[in-house]
Amino acid sequence: MAFTNNYHGLIWREIIIPENMTNPIAVYRHGIFFYVFTLYVYSLIFLGTFWLIKKLTMFPREKRSQVLILIVSVAIGWTANIVYIAGLSPIRGFDLTPISFVFISLVLTWFIYRKQLFDLVPIARGILVDNMTDGVLVLGDDGRVVDFNQAAIDITRYNGRSPVGMSIWEMYKDYLPQISHLRDQTDMQVELELPSNPPRYLDVKIDSIGERKD
Repeated sequence: MAFTNNYHGLIWREIIIPENMTNPIAVYRHGIFFYVFTLYVYSLIFLGTFWLIKKLTMFPREKRSQVLILIVSVAIGWTANIVYIAGLSPIRGFDLTPISFVFISLVLTWFIYRKQLFDLVPIARGILVDNMTDGVLVLGDDGRVVDFNQAAIDITRYNGRSPVGMSIWEMYKDYLPQISHLRDQTDMQVELELPSNPPRYLDVKIDSIGERKD
């Protein structure tokens, strides 16, 4: 469409070259297809940003800052582009979007080399843990769930909301008589009998994981 714009003007209806050379910035008057394409691109960016925000609580705590940086970077570029399209640029015809890309690139470069922004280990961990047949629940020091896999949900037949941030005792309050003796226990293995017909037996192993020092 851009290559053939001279024949239809659907992207740029007119390009105005100012006579005043103190501000030699061409002003583009956009055609209908420009706005159609912009709406399409904005929709994709919005869906991607929405997915990142939705998944933010599912990421390990040390990785959440990386997702936040991606969201902030998208927001900076998006805001700069909206300012230009809406005609709110401080200099007529001046597009702030490329300048925002320079800032975004500097921030992302620092995170890539210093914070391993695109480290594949968390992705591999997610694939590995999520496909395990054994249930895994990761708890913080306060007994709240910080991570889990689907097997843990299926095995224990939990059917509530996402357990991330929920106390393990609240999550399995129906089983308190069977699990209350595990409170404050570390590094142990025990067999639990859960009330059902017929009864179900779980082999539960509790491991304490010390904080990793980089």
